[in-house]
Amino acid sequence: MSELANPLSSWNTEHSPFASVIGTNHVPSTAELKSLQAHLVHPQLELSHLETEIDRAQTVLSNLLSEKRKIGNYIEAHRALASPVRQIPPETLAEIFVQCLPTEPSYPARNLNEAPLIFMTICRHWRSVALTTPLLWNSLHIFLPPHLSEDACSRRIAGTTMWLERSGSLPLSISFHGNTNLRHAWNPGQISHSERAMPETNMELMIRSLMLFSDRFRDVFLSLTSTSFTSFNKLSPSLFPSLISLRVRDEDSQFGTMWSSDDPAFSPLLSRMPLLKSLEIDEVLVPDKNFHLLPCNWRNITNIAIKDSLTPVKVIAILTETPWIQSISFLIALGDDMASTVVHLKDLVEMRLSVFQNQPVEDDALDGFFQTQVTSLTNCIQCSALRVLDFSSDWPTMAISKWPFSRLPLHSLEILNLAMPLTPNALTECLSQTPNLINFEFKTAMWPKFPLRDSHLSSLTFSPNNPNPMWPRLQNIRVLDQIYALEQSISSSATTSAKSLTNFLESRYQKTPLKSCDMLYQAKPDPYFSEAELSILQNLKQNGLKLRLHVQAKPPYGFTPDSPDTGIAHRFSPRHSDMEGHFGAEVII
Repeated sequence: MSELANPLSSWNTEHSPFASVIGTNHVPSTAELKSLQAHLVHPQLELSHLETEIDRAQTVLSNLLSEKRKIGNYIEAHRALASPVRQIPPETLAEIFVQCLPTEPSYPARNLNEAPLIFMTICRHWRSVALTTPLLWNSLHIFLPPHLSEDACSRRIAGTTMWLERSGSLPLSISFHGNTNLRHAWNPGQISHSERAMPETNMELMIRSLMLFSDRFRDVFLSLTSTSFTSFNKLSPSLFPSLISLRVRDEDSQFGTMWSSDDPAFSPLLSRMPLLKSLEIDEVLVPDKNFHLLPCNWRNITNIAIKDSLTPVKVIAILTETPWIQSISFLIALGDDMASTVVHLKDLVEMRLSVFQNQPVEDDALDGFFQTQVTSLTNCIQCSALRVLDFSSDWPTMAISKWPFSRLPLHSLEILNLAMPLTPNALTECLSQTPNLINFEFKTAMWPKFPLRDSHLSSLTFSPNNPNPMWPRLQNIRVLDQIYALEQSISSSATTSAKSLTNFLESRYQKTPLKSCDMLYQAKPDPYFSEAELSILQNLKQNGLKLRLHVQAKPPYGFTPDSPDTGIAHRFSPRHSDMEGHFGAEVII
């Protein structure tokens, strides 16, 4: 091979004098090696020149980028001065901060990623506004676990005190959860005396710090053990002059024990709350379920919720003591103990009842038993101002053939939430007796054969044959066929068809103040939505109707110990509190 005399005009290896052997296993001779070295002199010089140029260009680029960043920062610094948020007056900014506070749950927590603490991390001005806005600091959730060290507890107490001091003189809402049970308390032999004493000492220190603000307590939620409640009682003042709302929960129940003394541990507190209006009792044992004997000013109570199974007689005993009650919520055990005393509650606006069967009843007598028991109870409650009725029944798979609330003042009812197995005729009776309904929710859980049907939707739909449909004031409707039935054979006549639902929504959205519709089908409507129907529904949604139509997913069968869903949901009882659940749902609209 001979070396080219002239420099290469291209760096393409195809033009190289060695092109025929590049990429092969050819072994160059001594002469060829010399020729190679001579041939590469010029390319190496060119490469060195290019590297020098690249270094120079990178230096220039780096300088330009640095200058760009400086100018950009200069501009942004000046633009920030003209930012619209800077023009917001401090009092308006404070109101914005208040609107960002959590609503569910309603107690803010010591979380830097949530209001109000997040406002302390943005800038000096926001921090100053937050610190001088008492409304941001008059509510707090406090958690005191038993394993905190003395130093950690001291820091938590200091933080709690500082938080509440920022609230100025405003009434306080406090959620206090804690206990003195060590995690390994089931093996007390392994707990030293000092370890056993520390949680109790921490609890007393926290309670003492809270009592500095007790005269401003307005709303209190206490979830404590009986031991902690005893400490709370001991360290409390003789009076809580501003407290109007109390919720108590037995933390011992988390460990499989319940208060069993003659009086519940929170009982002494009630006599120190002369202005108490709202009382909620969760998972607390009261001797013989005589809640009406608790030492509070019952005539002051306007709202009560008791999450313990009460007979109708016990419910009436409570209501007899609360003539000015406005809202009630009870879990009721139906059995032989039937109420007969009539109570007149002229201010009762909201009634929430959940019933279950407390004694064996023959299957063929279930319907009559239910009718007799529920009707007997509701007949005893005279309430002309009722606006909200929420009723659920943990009942066997049977159809309730007669609407059981006919004696209630249903004409003025505005909100109705049902979770019970009504037959079509009973549901029709419900529609006819509640003419002024605004919100309706119907959960057909456990009873997939008794959902809202086409005949019901037709009675609610404007048409030439029905110019005055039922529920003319309806704004929100929600129907959740939300349980995985073992028997999937549901006939088309036992579910809401796509056509009837489309006609209902289209007619109501055009002529009435319908705002929202949620439908969760257990199975696809038959027939399924046509393209024309889907187009109508999509247009309704685009025009402002809050519309969600989902088809429930089928549960996976054949669980294995290593299934991704093991431990999250029971095979036939998945979590489905809303339109979406762990197993998901097919979205129609």
